[in-house]
Amino acid sequence: DGFEGPEKKLEIDFRFRAGVGESPGLRAVPRAAWAEILTHAQCSILSVESNGFFDAYLLSESSLFVYPTKLMIKTCGTTTLLLALPVFLRTAEGLGLELDFLQYSRASFKDPKQQLFPHNSFEEEVAYLNRYAKGESYVLGTTASTQWHFYIADHSHLTTTEQTFEVFMFDLSQQAMSHYLNNAGRDGQRPAVERTTVDSGIATLMGPDAVVDAFNFLPCGYSMNALENESYYTIHITPESHCSYVSFECNLPTLDFSSLLAKVLRVFQPKTFSVGYFCDAGAPAGHKAIPPWSQPRGYRPVGENSFLRITTGEGKHEYCASLSSFIAADAMLPPAVSASLPLFRGVRSGRGAAGFARPALMKRHSLRAKYAELHCPKEYLRSALGVFDSGDAREVRERLATTRRALNEMLPYHHDVIMRHAVCRGLDKASIKALDACGTGNVFQAESRADVELLRALDIPASSIMFRADYAQDEVDDYHAVGTLVVPSDVDQSRLVYLSKHYPHLDVMLLVTRPLLDSVPFLVGALERVAAVGLHLVGLALELTPEVGGDPKTFRRALARVHAVTAVMKKTTCPPALAGQPLHVVSIGAAFPGVMGGGGEE
Repeated sequence: DGFEGPEKKLEIDFRFRAGVGESPGLRAVPRAAWAEILTHAQCSILSVESNGFFDAYLLSESSLFVYPTKLMIKTCGTTTLLLALPVFLRTAEGLGLELDFLQYSRASFKDPKQQLFPHNSFEEEVAYLNRYAKGESYVLGTTASTQWHFYIADHSHLTTTEQTFEVFMFDLSQQAMSHYLNNAGRDGQRPAVERTTVDSGIATLMGPDAVVDAFNFLPCGYSMNALENESYYTIHITPESHCSYVSFECNLPTLDFSSLLAKVLRVFQPKTFSVGYFCDAGAPAGHKAIPPWSQPRGYRPVGENSFLRITTGEGKHEYCASLSSFIAADAMLPPAVSASLPLFRGVRSGRGAAGFARPALMKRHSLRAKYAELHCPKEYLRSALGVFDSGDAREVRERLATTRRALNEMLPYHHDVIMRHAVCRGLDKASIKALDACGTGNVFQAESRADVELLRALDIPASSIMFRADYAQDEVDDYHAVGTLVVPSDVDQSRLVYLSKHYPHLDVMLLVTRPLLDSVPFLVGALERVAAVGLHLVGLALELTPEVGGDPKTFRRALARVHAVTAVMKKTTCPPALAGQPLHVVSIGAAFPGVMGGGGEE
């Protein structure tokens, strides 16, 4: 569900055939002809701006930039960009141009099954490209983050200084996205679009002399091109909370993109993002494995920077590509969370299953009422999934969002809540897929190798899988399929060293029992033991179930003790191994047996 934001991108460079004199080249093609060509890609032209170097077309699905001997086009959604490739080539041939360089690239699709031929898979895209060029395909990144697919066919005779800088942003701040929602009455109107560009902060990303062409879409969304001498900027925004995505790209001839990246992140405030950089041998920002930007404040890397050096033309030409992925420093999994609670299932109360209020209808605000109503019985889950199956996914998302808001009120010291679903507690394949399709904010707890294999078979990303090693009856063969690992406080030190050496990408949470919870020195010592081996420690997993039972008052006292411990830890001088690793995730409980007197744990 939701719009497919990540774009497909095609860049084609041409050269004039021998004997053909200099001319406007591709810029001689009129707007009407481009509009006809773009029907093959299933998009249309909204507007165009030009300067002395190139023409920038703003499209219904992204952008087209046309230079005398080069074009670059990006299209999003389920467009069929590559079907326009043969028409681009025929048009250029008629102008006395021949193919010099071709690059196709895209980030991972959110829902690849919705794409149309020839975009059903990267293999299909490569096979189609090979009909018209002789190139090589590459994939940077891992399945735990964004993957960058690209294809290069190089017939060039010259070395250039070109470089492109791209930022793929996901799970964005809804405050930042509020500028691009509710566009009724101001779609396409220049004064309103200019206000959006200024009020959102986008105007600060370009130089003062840049010519900006932007558009507000109905009912929401925003696209922008900007021209600055020979350089372009392009931004495309999908603001809906369940599929929020922003892309930023430019080809500025700068030496360092650090300042620009910091500005982009300030404007859009993503929880996760990836940065892609592609350059020719003579690029200003360098031609080396170290990316031309520094790690932004407030974020930490997801895995290592992926770098690829590509040699083409029998070693005559060299290109470099790099991809770096990041997550907010205060986040464990997308979206950022400061507390993790289960979606309570299979418990009963004296009111009976039919007496449970749906989260969307909650009106009472006492802790006792919330505690009872948040223990959703299986009947409620089936009802929610039934609504989802009927096509009304929005209602399911609203119910889950309302539940999270209520939990936030119960946890005033925390800021955001995700639902943790234990696979072993009755979730079937249909339920898992439906919950995953409801959008961000759901994490699946695996307690065995079979649980992990089931989740991966259902295409649940590693970032949404938490493995409870303290529960596990068998070992997981490959922790690359897992985003977060919960380890018991008495885990063997050699095991920690092994995990740090082979799986440095893991977020680790320390399981804390009652004795550790009541002793801050012992707790800090246990945390230091995990952090000392180099694992990325993000927080605590607390077992409150035995002492809480079904009593809301006891639950409230347990939460108060959690708050007290975290407050003391903030004031405690952290050991060296914990420096720079703030603990920002608290996972409370596993399942709560019985509510309001009655019923056992299921």
